[in-house]
Amino acid sequence: MGSVAQTSININSYRNLKEYYRLPISNIKIFDTSGQIVFVENDILTLLGADFKPILIKPPNHWKLDIKEEVRNRKDYFYYIDEWGTKLMMPKVNGYYYDFDRMPLEGFELNEIRKYKFPDQLTRKVCWFKT
Repeated sequence: MGSVAQTSININSYRNLKEYYRLPISNIKIFDTSGQIVFVENDILTLLGADFKPILIKPPNHWKLDIKEEVRNRKDYFYYIDEWGTKLMMPKVNGYYYDFDRMPLEGFELNEIRKYKFPDQLTRKVCWFKT
């Protein structure tokens, strides 16, 4: 049976869960960068008696995640710009997820919006991810 991205756990909670069960914390993979949502590994799925795995959309071929660093008001942040042109930021210390910082059409006039090239979502394919 498949699940959706909302059937999820944040990387910080996931690490705590693995520590609680004394399971090794190894190469944890994130599938939703903005929410810091992880692929739950088989050891946890088995332990909890889960009977599902996510069915997700593949990341776009024309865009690659590039996390950068920025200092703002004497605080350190991670940030990235998503495939839509949205800038998302997360504090380096005690950051649990990325917040929206700048929207792609921010400050655009109507004629600029009409010319804006949005990502083609129809070329993305559904896939099974293996943990």
